[in-house]
Amino acid sequence: MGKIRTYMKALLLLLLFFILEFFAVTVITAIFISMSVPYEEPQYQLVMLAVSNMLAICVMGWWYYFSVADS
Repeated sequence: MGKIRTYMKALLLLLLFFILEFFAVTVITAIFISMSVPYEEPQYQLVMLAVSNMLAICVMGWWYYFSVADS
């Protein structure tokens, strides 16, 4: 039962990250559309990459701290 619980924790982390990423992309896309910036602009891609990396660092760090470091 312990291995199944560990796998479910890992899958939950992946699902949480995908949900956060979807909302971040939606918000950033809405901001860029309101500013009339085309998607091909390097700024759009740079902002998306930066937000994606920051979300990954925050989510993975938070998950590690509360699930692994507390054990």
